[in-house]
Amino acid sequence: PEHPVRYAAARSQRIRVRLIGSASHLANDPQRDEKWTRIREAVRLICQKFAEAGCSVLTMADRQDVLAEAVVEGFKVAYAKAGESTRGLGRVELHFPANAPDTLRQLELRNELVSGKSYPVTVDPYAINLKALESCDAGVLVGGSVGTKSVGLAASLMSKVIVPVGCFGGAAEAVWSYGSSHRREFFYDLDDDLVDELYSTWKGESDANNVINVTLRL
Repeated sequence: PEHPVRYAAARSQRIRVRLIGSASHLANDPQRDEKWTRIREAVRLICQKFAEAGCSVLTMADRQDVLAEAVVEGFKVAYAKAGESTRGLGRVELHFPANAPDTLRQLELRNELVSGKSYPVTVDPYAINLKALESCDAGVLVGGSVGTKSVGLAASLMSKVIVPVGCFGGAAEAVWSYGSSHRREFFYDLDDDLVDELYSTWKGESDANNVINVTLRL
């Protein structure tokens, strides 16, 4: 269920969320395309809900198997639903390497709700994600592999709020498993059923709402 009080609080405080993940964990999976489609659909819905909650989402746009396009698409749905009443909706910030694919750079040019920030190719994406998390209130992990796992665990050890959506496998599942075995240190006083919901089979809108509510509650 939605929590209007928390959503109103998010709008007033302009919560910033770093979304980290990719399809890299599916590289050798024969069902890669099907699973990647489900992940993208879930991220679109999550980001629609973040936008409606007034949260801004920062994410990487360094290659085609990351989630930048799905993030922007989710925000576009929220803006389209709002019509002319877009005040209070969140925004997207994309982080590009200097050699980012043109198709990803076009995301910035086509959408007034998106801003872009370039960084030198020589900078490690791992460092970019950790640095970006410093300015964010929370990080949300979906899929991914070694880099996503490293960032998620390192950030949690620095007492940064991390919400791993473990049901799609990859690094997010590994971080969820770690957090689940250290619940009080990782998820603080969050109800066990909300933690477990992050790992259960994805059910669409109700699970997207759960991700937003967990993020705001932590």
